[in-house]
Amino acid sequence: MKKTLLVVILVLSILSLTACGDIYIQMPEGTALTLPDGTVASTVSSEKVASAEVVQAVAPVQATPEPLETAAPVEVNETAYIVPTEPVATQPEVEPAPSYVYVTKNPYSENVAVGGSCMFIAYAANSTSVSWTLVDPTGTVIYNLSDGPYYFPGLCIGGNWTNTIYLSNIPSSLGGWRVQACFTGYGGPVYTDMAYIYTYYPESCPPCPPQPPCSCCGCCNCTCGLVY
Repeated sequence: MKKTLLVVILVLSILSLTACGDIYIQMPEGTALTLPDGTVASTVSSEKVASAEVVQAVAPVQATPEPLETAAPVEVNETAYIVPTEPVATQPEVEPAPSYVYVTKNPYSENVAVGGSCMFIAYAANSTSVSWTLVDPTGTVIYNLSDGPYYFPGLCIGGNWTNTIYLSNIPSSLGGWRVQACFTGYGGPVYTDMAYIYTYYPESCPPCPPQPPCSCCGCCNCTCGLVY
């Protein structure tokens, strides 16, 4: 309102001073005149103001600043991104190759008095079980040791399923027979060597066999140790 009143007073003053010659008028700060030809000026001559048909006080035109170009907002994923790592390859556990069963000790032959006792021992590595058999002198008849008392009445046995077997009250009919151990396991069964059972009478000698191994006949001091 104050600016408009100031402009009106200024215009009236300019009109009254026209007769004094052409002078230039500086418009107050923040104002301007729009002349009939459409121009806008803050400094005009009195001649132009006097010849103006329409005088209008206007506020100075301020240039509108162009908006600055801004980059498009970047979407930020607030969730932390964890770079997946490839699993470390692990070598599968390799089971050791099974070991073959093999004999480490064969039984030895025994020289036993009739009615006496003896034992046989055998060992094998990597075995899972062991059993024993009785084999006749020709190798054609085989009995399980556990069946021995049935075929040889009075015979007593022990430890059939162990590494050591015990025979007692051995009859003369068992003379010349053999014992053999059988071990089971990977690559088995595996058999030991055969061990002989030699029998003799402690007080008297029976007739000598018709052929060696015994070389003396009718003598209880026979050193061959085999008496039938």
